[in-house]
Amino acid sequence: MIFLLLSGIILLSLTIYLYHKFWQLQKDLKAVTFEVKNSHEHPNRTLTYGSSNKNIQELLNSLNIFVDDHRQFQKEFNQLDSAIKNTTTNLSHDLKTPLTVISGYTEVLKSNLAELDQGEISQKLDKIGRQADKLTKTINGYFDLNKLQAGEMKLTTEKLDLVELLREEILSYYEKIDSLQLELVLELPEETIFVLGDKLAFHRIFGNLISNAIKYGEAGHYLSIKVWQTTEQVLVEVMDKGKGIMEENQEKIFERMITLEDATDKNYSGSGLGLAITKKLVESMQGKITVYSQPYVRTSFTVKFPKTR
Repeated sequence: MIFLLLSGIILLSLTIYLYHKFWQLQKDLKAVTFEVKNSHEHPNRTLTYGSSNKNIQELLNSLNIFVDDHRQFQKEFNQLDSAIKNTTTNLSHDLKTPLTVISGYTEVLKSNLAELDQGEISQKLDKIGRQADKLTKTINGYFDLNKLQAGEMKLTTEKLDLVELLREEILSYYEKIDSLQLELVLELPEETIFVLGDKLAFHRIFGNLISNAIKYGEAGHYLSIKVWQTTEQVLVEVMDKGKGIMEENQEKIFERMITLEDATDKNYSGSGLGLAITKKLVESMQGKITVYSQPYVRTSFTVKFPKTR
């Protein structure tokens, strides 16, 4: 009889204990559920709940990690969405302008061909050709950046004279520099400096930097191109004294679809591909590119490449 009584007491105590644990677990789970739902209204809040249950604490820790990952994903998604919208706007502008010019001159030729002399026809065809080239470069730039980011663009590797490459590139812009009456300062060493890489890629890098310096630095009436070397590196600096880039935007301009006009003047136009392509090409040849800008004082882009013995 006493044994049965003790067994009943033990069983009752165990039942009460298990019920209490179950009730506490239910309470903890409801509190955690409330915290998760509440996190939508307070997106920066960390999920917290005072429970002695280690499993509940581990669940909260896991949920906090998940929530943090979700917030980071959402932030990156919003940035990407904004960049895509920005790119769509810039690309549509870059495509619309030359298409409008081509369409306009084509209509003039169709409507007035009999009244135009050979010189006028030739002049209008030249303008159509230049705008068509501009369209092709914009479209090619977009696809080239996609290939670079996917690692699908194959670059050759050969030993090249860096100084000679720069001289060739500067010469192609000399007429533009002269017409804008920019003060051109060149600091190019007499000795040969060798680098390893793709010749077309180097021309594209220097061409982008020089054309940007002319376009965005025109107000400063100054363009400087300098080459020097250390024991391990070869450095090229392209510098102007134009409107420059605000400090908070100096890293952003290398991102895909971010344009110099985003950082300076909305009157400038551009698809935002040039510097993104430049950075990818530099990095593809084991180089590095940096920017420094103090508006109307100094805006410089410096590229560094490993020195070739």
